[in-house]
Amino acid sequence: MTTTTTPTKSSPPVRLGWIGLGNMGIGMARNIQRHIAASASAASAASVSALADDVTKSSLAQGREAEADASAATAAWDTPADEEDDGDGRGPQHSAVGTGEEVWPPLRVYNRTASRCEGVEELGGVRCGSVAEVLEGSDVVFLSLSDDAAVLAMIETLVATPDTSSATPSHSHSHSHSQSQSPVKGKIIIDTTTVHPDTTKRVTQTLTDHGARFAAMPVFGPAPVAAAGQLIAAFAGPADVLEVISPVLKGVIAREVMVVGDEPEKAVLLKTTSNLLTATMTQAIAEAHVFAAKTGLPASTLERLLELNLGPYAHLTSQRMTSGVYCPAPGTPPWSDLALALKDVGHGVDTAAKRGMRLRAGEATLESLRMARAWAERNGGDGEVRSLDSSSLFGAIREENGLDFENDVVKERDGKKEKEENGGEC
Repeated sequence: MTTTTTPTKSSPPVRLGWIGLGNMGIGMARNIQRHIAASASAASAASVSALADDVTKSSLAQGREAEADASAATAAWDTPADEEDDGDGRGPQHSAVGTGEEVWPPLRVYNRTASRCEGVEELGGVRCGSVAEVLEGSDVVFLSLSDDAAVLAMIETLVATPDTSSATPSHSHSHSHSQSQSPVKGKIIIDTTTVHPDTTKRVTQTLTDHGARFAAMPVFGPAPVAAAGQLIAAFAGPADVLEVISPVLKGVIAREVMVVGDEPEKAVLLKTTSNLLTATMTQAIAEAHVFAAKTGLPASTLERLLELNLGPYAHLTSQRMTSGVYCPAPGTPPWSDLALALKDVGHGVDTAAKRGMRLRAGEATLESLRMARAWAERNGGDGEVRSLDSSSLFGAIREENGLDFENDVVKERDGKKEKEENGGEC
């Protein structure tokens, strides 16, 4: 059963690793490392405060000893001052953060383009030179990759990585698999990538066979939401895995965590369903804007209606179109890449087809996305493909209905409108 409850039980610190620092991964990894650094800072302050308390107590005790009768003082102050804290005969018990919790080690990160690691390094994270280095130094490894092929290739790399460490992860469980020396044995792997449910099943089987524990945790929201730590995460996997990673989920990388169950593919199915909803809504809003443009209805009026009648998500989607976000300036990264939308909607249509269902709205949306990609291929320059946002189906629907792919906002931003008005080429 799906819930929105995140376990609050405190977990002991583990060594975290992160592989993949794309537009989504970098935001999540930075937020985890920022949280770790803040915890370390709090721990340092708590340790200083605790030491100051001990010094004060010791000074007071010494002053009293000097003033008291020698025999009385001997009886009264026989216990050393540094053992007076808890009254249990063990002396003062100061945890790393002063609240019974321990500080987690810095996040270890790897990305194929190494310079992407700088965004985490500047917050105190540790750059690793290889996948093997991340795996060896981590108990939990998060993946944030581009697509199914990248995930499957990474899993093969992980299970084939030479095991150069004899240390046992602090959260490892015993397994009786034939691959007793597998480098992932006892590790926890968390995949945040949006992939086909069948891919998740394959990954689950492979990692289980090698003695690892696996959970799928796709996230909902574009890159700016990831950077703000306001994603929604869907978790499916072993409950004890959720307990281990929960301290870095809600309030760190996500505003809410939906617990879908213990079968990893169920989280991916939920994400696939969400992608269909958001993509087909984007298609409907794009068609509404083109309808408004063709009939003379002001775009601002329609956008206000969307805000009042359909809420903030529909309003934001509309703004991505009217403000030109759908067609980023050359060299500017999109909020959510068109290629990812093609993949995600395609997964939904394919999953439905395998179960004898036809998604007509999904098929229409997929066709619009493909038309947007065709435009990007024609307009990239120097043989490159123009980078477009997932909402760029708006431009495709405009072009299909006799309007330019680029609206006036995009033309003005890119300096094209003035050229058109002066009879120049775009």
